[in-house]
Amino acid sequence: MTFYRSYTLTFVLYFLSLNPEWQEMVREESDKFGTFISYEDATPTNMPRIDATIKESLRLQPVVVLL
Repeated sequence: MTFYRSYTLTFVLYFLSLNPEWQEMVREESDKFGTFISYEDATPTNMPRIDATIKESLRLQPVVVLL
């Protein structure tokens, strides 16, 4: 289970490094919440860019290979 999370996070960071404009938008969105994000705040509706970044990363580099 940890492998899948680390794989996903690695590619999220990789794709953000390739797109500095998007990286800045994601950084600004995460800065809204400060250093601590509660579970109530950590929802896709509150963080649409971060959610979109993760989904796009999974689309480009899926964790599970389709058969």
